[in-house]
Amino acid sequence: MRTSPVLSLVACLFVAGGCSSSDDGSTGDSTSDSSSTGSTGSTGSGGASPQCGADPTYHLHAGLVSYTTFAPVVGARATLDACPEQTFVSDESGNFDIDIAANQGFDPRIEADGFITTRSGQSSLQADLDAGASPFFPTSVESFFPDLTPTSPAVLVLSALGPGVQPDPNDPCTDRSGITYAVVDHPEAIVTYYSGTSMQPVLDPTLTSTTHLGSAEIGGLAETPGPDVELVAEKPGCEISFVSYPHLGKYRLENGVLTMAGAFMPPIPPP
Repeated sequence: MRTSPVLSLVACLFVAGGCSSSDDGSTGDSTSDSSSTGSTGSTGSGGASPQCGADPTYHLHAGLVSYTTFAPVVGARATLDACPEQTFVSDESGNFDIDIAANQGFDPRIEADGFITTRSGQSSLQADLDAGASPFFPTSVESFFPDLTPTSPAVLVLSALGPGVQPDPNDPCTDRSGITYAVVDHPEAIVTYYSGTSMQPVLDPTLTSTTHLGSAEIGGLAETPGPDVELVAEKPGCEISFVSYPHLGKYRLENGVLTMAGAFMPPIPPP
């Protein structure tokens, strides 16, 4: 199974690529133990895990931990637009194991009691993926996302360094500050960047680009019926994109739901 710091179900936001509480902008690779799941390859699941879509499938292993306590989130409920009649539930370790049809787009929506309901945009698998353990935001930190209300959606965006990329003071493309975000064909979108620390982010409307956190909240948008919203990230001289394996760079907005989006620098190619 391919192991990646790319977090497919919920992007690991405020923290680059992994799930530590470090504020140094390093690329972590905090992945969950998948030894009990094995690899389904491209020949189908054979009933080993719940399946979304027809054979052939690839296996997704992903976990959730509380953003504030780092404890596993047990009993979280995930639905995928590719198989909306099914509900996948995180186990006693906070993990999901799902066999998903190869090259099929799927948009995870995750909810749990006491946590902010979250979407993460369209992804598609071309190989088995261990997506690691991703922070899930409890309702106690709703103040981090003032644009999120029962009648409006919000997008939380992050830039992360690609796998194996380490911060280099001589290479600005390994520094997550100075990045700007925009929403394609939505000039009404309001982008507000975060300063502060990974555990205490602060929205600062005076900022015009990211700080070392690489993060921003986007508001001012309306609910959309499908994954048709696209974002762009720019930093002069750097290659950065929301289209980065396994993410397809398309997002659905839902009132009262936090949509998470990650741009990678450089983008991660398919396997």
